[in-house]
Amino acid sequence: MIHAGSGNDTLDIGGSQGGWQHARGETGDDVYIIGRDSGSALIHEGAGAGTDTIRFEDLTLSDLAVDYTETQDIYGRSLRMTWDKDGVSGKLHVSNEGNDIERFEFADGTV
Repeated sequence: MIHAGSGNDTLDIGGSQGGWQHARGETGDDVYIIGRDSGSALIHEGAGAGTDTIRFEDLTLSDLAVDYTETQDIYGRSLRMTWDKDGVSGKLHVSNEGNDIERFEFADGTV
């Protein structure tokens, strides 16, 4: 688990060796870095905690399938993004339907 404290933090989800990676931001302007090799990740960002960004370093919006899913934890319904690019698949769940993330930036410059 990556747990950022207060302040502006950059959380690099990185590659996964199986299982879920969890990242939790707190106050400040946090940036979460996701790549196609990040595996399975869950991001939880608190409400009203700054301007928070998910940056997809090598994925575009067209690489993603996006929907919502119910999770079995305290965060309730999540925004779910999945991809399978060049034989590498992954998934990202963002708690609270993604409402606490203000920006999504993609590799092609789309925001």
